[in-house]
Amino acid sequence: MFSLAEHGVRGINFHGGGKCWAGGYSPICTDRSHFVARPLYYALLFFRHAGIGRIMPVTYQSPVNISAHAALADDGKLRVTLINKDEQQSIAVQLQPGQAYSSASAMRLSGLGLQVRMGVEFAGSEVNEDGTWFPEIIEPVVKDGDGFVVALPAASAVVVTLEK
Repeated sequence: MFSLAEHGVRGINFHGGGKCWAGGYSPICTDRSHFVARPLYYALLFFRHAGIGRIMPVTYQSPVNISAHAALADDGKLRVTLINKDEQQSIAVQLQPGQAYSSASAMRLSGLGLQVRMGVEFAGSEVNEDGTWFPEIIEPVVKDGDGFVVALPAASAVVVTLEK
């Protein structure tokens, strides 16, 4: 979604629906008795929290297969998204935002692996059966000089919110 937004796309249509046990893939499915949020739903939820504001350019170097994206909100908060696509290697990422930010916090998207269909959480919480979601874990990010250091485990994503 970030890659499309960085190229000027203003909307994306996702199609879905169906039964969890019948195969296929959907952001939301039913398991015979209630609706279940699937990993794609968590990606949409993640993007909703990470993509607030206008997309900003990001430059980075990494020995690990990661991607990085940023959005600057009208309130001055800079949200940096880091996605570790490597299933084996973790990395400590040094964020140098180029402006003075006094604090940062992180919300993580995590699961048991890149190919899982269940057991995904965002900010330490799953989407409830009624569709509600509340973050349980918003962790502080360590300040290091003018920047911040954030751990990025293998096969995970994090949105770091920087505040002045």
